[in-house]
Amino acid sequence: MRTLERKHRSTTTLHAMSKTNYKLIIIALLSFLVAACGAGPSALTNSQDPTGSGRYFDVGPVQIQNAVIVSDGTNSKLVMNAFNNSDTPQTILAISVAGQPVVGNIQIPPVGVTSTKQSEYIEIVLTGLNPPMSQYVQLQVEFETLGIATTEVLVVPNEGQFAEIFFDETNN
Repeated sequence: MRTLERKHRSTTTLHAMSKTNYKLIIIALLSFLVAACGAGPSALTNSQDPTGSGRYFDVGPVQIQNAVIVSDGTNSKLVMNAFNNSDTPQTILAISVAGQPVVGNIQIPPVGVTSTKQSEYIEIVLTGLNPPMSQYVQLQVEFETLGIATTEVLVVPNEGQFAEIFFDETNN
C-alpha cells in the first residue's frame, strides 16, 4: 500500500509540474508575440528621421537632408544637403525662409550631391534674418519641375557638428 501511495503522490507531483511548465511556455510565447507586434510597418522606428538636428524631406527624386538654420546669435545661414536621385539635373528656383526670399537658381546635378564653397553643405547666408535660437522657422523650396515643398527647420547654434559654419566674408 505504501508503494502505491508513493506512486500516486509522484504522479500527482509530475502532473502539477508539467502543468506549470506548460503555463510558463505559453506565457513566454505570448510575450514574444506581443513584443513582436511593436515592430510592424507603422512602428515608431520606421517613421523616425536619421539622427541630427536637421529636417529631412523628399521632393520627387530630390532628397533634402539635415536642413537647419545655423546662428551665431547675430548672423544666420541655411545649411542643408541636396541629393538628386534622378538621371536629369534639377533646379531650385527659389528658397524662402520665414516668408522671406533668400536665394534662387541652384542646380542639383543628377545622381549626386550639390555643395558650395568646398563644403559638404549648401550654405546660404540669411541677410537681415536672425530667428531666435531653438525655434522652428518655415522653409519653402520651389523646384523648376517638382513643385514647392514647405516644412519647418530648427535654428541651432554654430556648435558641435555646425562649429565649422563661418559667418565672416572670407569664409562665406
